[in-house]
Amino acid sequence: MSQESSKKYAMNPQKKRLEQLKKRREQQEMLEKQQQLWVNWSIKYSVEEDYEDDEYKTTNNEVIKKLLIEEKRLLKSVKLAGENEKKLNTVQEEIGKRYDEFEKCLDEMDKQDLMPRLHPSPVMMTPPTSDSPRTLNSLRITASD
Repeated sequence: MSQESSKKYAMNPQKKRLEQLKKRREQQEMLEKQQQLWVNWSIKYSVEEDYEDDEYKTTNNEVIKKLLIEEKRLLKSVKLAGENEKKLNTVQEEIGKRYDEFEKCLDEMDKQDLMPRLHPSPVMMTPPTSDSPRTLNSLRITASD
């Protein structure tokens, strides 16, 4: 196929040049889109902004200016924290759903008796008896002692 395209371009060098320019333009557009996405993302998650609003401009006191800037930073941080909390809640719900599916699979395996083949048999625990050294009966001191 590359031989066919090279023959086609050999006959018409202008067409080859136009194709090269078209590819270069497409690559440049893709690069610009990626850069714009990065800029948009960094602006969204940046707490640094241009604070030159009317209230800031009319204030002469430097302390009040700093407080206004800090207020805007905090408000944006709270907004982003709310968005992140929503995202985390959706992730947590998804994890819960996946865990429920996992438990259902384990239950199905139990029903089909597939579990003993996957891991060793469980150890049976027996309750202590009255002559067991760990019971209170064995620790009692009798009057004959």
